[in-house]
Amino acid sequence: MKIRIVILLLALMSIIEARPQVPDQVQQFLQQTFFNPILEKVEQGGEAASRVIGHITNITRGHAEHDQDGQNSGVQTNGFPDLSPVDQILSKIKDQEENQESSTDLTTTASTNSDIEIEQVTIIPTQAPAKNKTRIVNHLDKEAIDKMKAMCPELVNATDFEIVRYRYFEPRGGCFRYGFQGPCGNGMKLFIKEHGSIYGQCDCRLDARMWIYHEESLACYKIFSQGGCSEGNYMDLTEDGKPGCVENPCAANGTEFYKLRGVCAQIGKPNEEICKDNSVIDFIPKKRTPDCIKTQGIVTGVGILPCRPGSVLAVHGKCHIEEWDFGKED
Repeated sequence: MKIRIVILLLALMSIIEARPQVPDQVQQFLQQTFFNPILEKVEQGGEAASRVIGHITNITRGHAEHDQDGQNSGVQTNGFPDLSPVDQILSKIKDQEENQESSTDLTTTASTNSDIEIEQVTIIPTQAPAKNKTRIVNHLDKEAIDKMKAMCPELVNATDFEIVRYRYFEPRGGCFRYGFQGPCGNGMKLFIKEHGSIYGQCDCRLDARMWIYHEESLACYKIFSQGGCSEGNYMDLTEDGKPGCVENPCAANGTEFYKLRGVCAQIGKPNEEICKDNSVIDFIPKKRTPDCIKTQGIVTGVGILPCRPGSVLAVHGKCHIEEWDFGKED
């Protein structure tokens, strides 16, 4: 329960901080009159904190996908700000973890290193609640942080808590925030190579809808979109994990159509002919093909480099591909 409240607060504060039209005075007011009291309830537990979950969820749902790829993707050059409300929330998470030997709410046990952070959240559609709603990213130890400062002089005056949000990207010879596009190609984000590593690597974005790597353009595109293919074709993936261009049977209808149960249905839209209960043609995690989905928000992470079908790692055969449901073609 506590972890869920903090995740929702983190998502909401990230939205507020990402919008330049929100004055600092408003952010301070929200922090003092709204977020701080809730954080106290998080520490104490009780029904008061539970009652606000629904309100926070309604606010964050539909806004957490606000794309910040064009913002904050590189290291700041004019110094670093003081701890933001988001950092304060994460700090409280860290304090709670230090005082607990274990937690059944977490999917990964924290290491002895106390520098941990909940990954960036994204709201995606699903038919059922996710089993794993949070992941713990093991941040850098003191030796790794010192190495980051040596490799990236612009980080010398940054705090340890700020440095762990960055990773060194060898092809560009600089440090960039992970979880953003930064130095990567279209449809890609910078990931942490592995737990405890100071290095970052570009790979396809993580969404319920699969993103596929296209080697010719060094970019990732959504499955069943034209992407790097010629007109009349779309990106798809074989069961052995190889991406390619195949003929789109619904090309006459447009580029965002998929043939579902004999009907060319537009992805992301309702279709009364084949769907009921106001559901839409959409995707759920770990399934290649779309279906009639009744939207319900869950949280997914961005941080450690995954091994999804169609990803850069998978295409190059450098990892064991996660199991996915490849569905059936009509």
